Amino acid sequence: MANIIKGLIGAQDLHRWCGTIADRLFNRPNASGGTDILNAVGYDVDALIAFGNGDQYNDATLATAKAVIGSTNKVRLTLRPGVWTIDNDLDMGTNIILYCPPGVKLTPASGKTLTCYIEAGPYQIIYGSGTVTVGNYPQDQQWWGNAQRLDIVGLTASGNASVGGNVAVTGTLKVGGVDVMVPTIFDANTILAANSNDTPAALTVAEDRILGRISGGNIAALTAAQVSTILGGSTIAKLATSRELVTATGTVSYTSVGFQPQALIILAHVNGTAFESLTFTTAAGSIGTYHYNSVVTLNIAAVTIQTADGYQTGTIKTMDADGFTLDWTRSGTPTGTITIHVLAFR
Repeated sequence: MANIIKGLIGAQDLHRWCGTIADRLFNRPNASGGTDILNAVGYDVDALIAFGNGDQYNDATLATAKAVIGSTNKVRLTLRPGVWTIDNDLDMGTNIILYCPPGVKLTPASGKTLTCYIEAGPYQIIYGSGTVTVGNYPQDQQWWGNAQRLDIVGLTASGNASVGGNVAVTGTLKVGGVDVMVPTIFDANTILAANSNDTPAALTVAEDRILGRISGGNIAALTAAQVSTILGGSTIAKLATSRELVTATGTVSYTSVGFQPQALIILAHVNGTAFESLTFTTAAGSIGTYHYNSVVTLNIAAVTIQTADGYQTGTIKTMDADGFTLDWTRSGTPTGTITIHVLAFR
């Protein structure tokens, strides 16, 4: 009769799940001569025990895991702490995520690349002189053992990339091995601007400047004169004209302002008299005063000149592309010449 030896059990004594649908259940004879259907142990897959004979910390173990699991099942493949040597290029696909607890050291040889998804905490897991391309996010900069630089490698996004919180970069941010943000170039009052493809640089914005770009120029901190040029010239214009008080009722358009005004200040008077008018006018109407016989009266027309023999009033009709139009009304038989000065505002 054979001896029965008792001892501690090990990981290999258990029927552990290997990542396939078929292996989730297994049969075991019971004491009554029947069969029990049991679940495999674990909901993660232990790469070393299931595929690496308990001692093969290498890319061959990972390649076997990939071949058995396939490209459909979503599996978290747990790597046991130790040095995992990668001597051949290996792509683990997008359905397998490598769970790397503290102590795991992914160590690709020079010129070799491991492409994979990774789940790990804030500690170093990537060593060696080769490359580990991580395809999922978020990524922790400490995985690469560099607390002052975050390298984003092999990012492919079919939608939008979203960051739910703040991203702090204390060193150089690289994308595809190219510096895209170097904090030391950002002095006070600077922004990042690019005047040619893929060449962003710091641009200092001085006081009383507006960021923009003039025709044929680069992005720049524009002066007031340059902004005025973009807007089509001056924002204020002067216009001088006149009207005879005897002129009949009618409509007159005044041009040569240089732009379509938004508001007008109109001063009108008859030389040698106390007849004058001062108003502020917009397209919506006018407000101001006019003088007659030393009496100041509210004026709601753009121009009002009152004399002993009658008056002329001009009310705003339109603000035009190069000036404005007034509707003039004469009452009585006033005489003299109205001198009119206008300040127009863009």
